[in-house]
Amino acid sequence: MKNMKNIKMKIVLLTTVLLLSVAGFVGTADAATTFLYVSPTNVSKTAGSVFNASVGLNNAGDKVCTIEGTLVFNNLTCQGITLSSGLQAISSPSCVSPYFLVGIPNCTVSDRTLMTVSVKTENTKPSTLSFKGVDIIGEGVSVSSASVAGNYNVAPVVKPAPVVAPTPVVKETPKTTPKTTTPKPKETTPAPVVNSAKAITSFDFAAYAVVGAINEDTKTIVATLPYGTDVTALVPMITTTGKTVSPASGAAQDFTDPVAYTVTAEDKSTQTYTVAITVAANPAKAITDFSFKGLGAGVINETNHVITVTVPFGTKVNALTPTIVINGVAVSPASGMTQDFTHSVIYTVTAADDSTQAYTVTATVAAKKVAKSSLLGSMANVLSLGTGKVWLAVIVTLIILGVIGYFILKGNKKKAKKEVKQEPLIK
Repeated sequence: MKNMKNIKMKIVLLTTVLLLSVAGFVGTADAATTFLYVSPTNVSKTAGSVFNASVGLNNAGDKVCTIEGTLVFNNLTCQGITLSSGLQAISSPSCVSPYFLVGIPNCTVSDRTLMTVSVKTENTKPSTLSFKGVDIIGEGVSVSSASVAGNYNVAPVVKPAPVVAPTPVVKETPKTTPKTTTPKPKETTPAPVVNSAKAITSFDFAAYAVVGAINEDTKTIVATLPYGTDVTALVPMITTTGKTVSPASGAAQDFTDPVAYTVTAEDKSTQTYTVAITVAANPAKAITDFSFKGLGAGVINETNHVITVTVPFGTKVNALTPTIVINGVAVSPASGMTQDFTHSVIYTVTAADDSTQAYTVTATVAAKKVAKSSLLGSMANVLSLGTGKVWLAVIVTLIILGVIGYFILKGNKKKAKKEVKQEPLIK
């Protein structure tokens, strides 16, 4: 039952730690170099004295998210256990129950102090503070099982034997020499252990959903922001293992040039990181105008990336030279290059960020226009109707021509009679 409970607790803790972690690269820890240790490793104490020891995690630069284990006291009496700030504890250790299961929000990539333990020596025998059941977890899986390194050995100093008073010298007048004792050596309290961790564990720009890439070896951080971003007043959110960072997290900063960020540890030691920001190139890649000089302009369908150009009847489309205007850095085939448009032609626009967009261009020749101004033309249009209407059109045409001929003949006869009446008589 206890094992099942511990497994459930691990699952809850890992889920909590992963939700608190910044999205990005999570490295796997190396079981050969990742271990728990006690500091200082050796010290001499008088039996019965009380002193502090710190439990630290050394992960050699790998990312560690969760630590599990149990403290073991040999010839030492536990006085108190205090977890370091910033840890996510599912099971906090105590002197009664020294088992611990804790997570590190955002995980860690550097040496870190986990807890401080106060102990009291019991006797003159050598004493140790060690571990059992250690499980160091990174990236959601166990990467170091029951791996313990850095034993804490205590070698108590035997209390000095009391000084025996010298035998009094008997004189004529007996005198008693007062008994003298050697004062007990004054105990010294060890200096408290101060955390030296000073690493940047996350550096992101929430406004752009961009997370910086941290190179712990070179102490550099790089990030690429979207095209058009103003880098003169960017606000980064920073997480560190140290006490402070300068410039501070959340403070607007001009990233026109690389910026140095300095982390200060609790022991006042420092570490500087150089942050460089890059703005992505322009992704624009569109044809905004396509035409054949003197022949016609294209109709651009930006949704389907299709361009249609209608040229006059009789135009030969096997050698047309287009003029092209684009929003990008290049188009292929190029503007001004003669091209055969017997079939559709693909034009590809390239953006500054090297992305591309293809357009399909089709040249269509307009149909021949038919004159409709003359009577014969009108009749031709009528005759172009269906076959069933051809004879009706012929009959109507003949009737119209007959009526016109009748009135022409009648007019000519009247004109002839009038001319006869007006002719003078011959005397």
